[in-house]
Amino acid sequence: MRRYISIVFKGLTLLVLTATTLSLLEHQLWFCALFSHFRPFYALWLGLALLLLIWQPRKPHVYVALLALLSGLALNLYYVLPQSLFPGIASAAHTSLTPMLRITHINLDRHVQDYGPVLAYLRAREDDILLLQEVTPRLLAQLPSALPAYDIIIHKALESSHGSAILRHRQRPITVLAKQEWYLPASSLRPLLSVQLSYAGQNIQVLSLHTTRPRLAFNFEDKAWFTGFYQNEELAAVAAWSREQQAQGLSTLILGDFNTTPWAGNFQYFLQQGQLQDAARPWGWHATWPSPLPVLPIDLCSHSADLRVNSYQIGPHNSGDHRALHIQLQLNS
Repeated sequence: MRRYISIVFKGLTLLVLTATTLSLLEHQLWFCALFSHFRPFYALWLGLALLLLIWQPRKPHVYVALLALLSGLALNLYYVLPQSLFPGIASAAHTSLTPMLRITHINLDRHVQDYGPVLAYLRAREDDILLLQEVTPRLLAQLPSALPAYDIIIHKALESSHGSAILRHRQRPITVLAKQEWYLPASSLRPLLSVQLSYAGQNIQVLSLHTTRPRLAFNFEDKAWFTGFYQNEELAAVAAWSREQQAQGLSTLILGDFNTTPWAGNFQYFLQQGQLQDAARPWGWHATWPSPLPVLPIDLCSHSADLRVNSYQIGPHNSGDHRALHIQLQLNS
């Protein structure tokens, strides 16, 4: 039995090292990008394997294994540590600025039968702006009575996971200057919603982003094929959109279900090309995907450099498909 456990453990360790190696090809092969999302799992497993191997007799093959484990562990930590160091610590200068804008994004579960718990949670928070995803016609019909303090600025209710809505608390001094339904890129079948808001003398362009998952499959709802690299096309189009908004003098804020992790290469490239910053960077990662081990943040927030985030939190798992993402935004005014 002990020998069987040893064989299984070594086999799994070899698979983790293989996945770590394949993740380096995420820019060349779309399915390799999938391996990059699970780096925290890899680091945990390789760290455990390294501790166990240290107690083994010093033989030539043990040194080779130690080198492989150290290399794999160092590689994964290189990507995830910048997202996890000093969580909850932000510049004290940020917290002294005013005014503030509280925004919540949540990816709801379109299959849930009772939206009561999550709507009660949102109603109790009374945030300034709500960005809802996976909004169905059934849910949309419930919003006026369940969230009576809010106006629905714009919505696109769909039976698929592509529906969304943006709401504003009617008692807040927020002016809606424009609203639009986008398809980024133009070939996309997923509508995206954006609103241009005026708050405390500053104009902010807010985009509720929901990208496709990286996969090669036929989507029976949309009657179309999707490849893993199509997500990269979406992110590239949104990055170009971000540059255009900033060129017009608009502060830019993008929140949503990115279906990628902050340490993934495509997200880092998106930040660079979109002239954006990762809002979670000073706060550590906050896992929104309810996986067995809570380490996968795929609901993300990015913003132009003239905005500041002085609070970055996630909510409980209460009927949403993902945990809610709550940010408190401070303006440079």
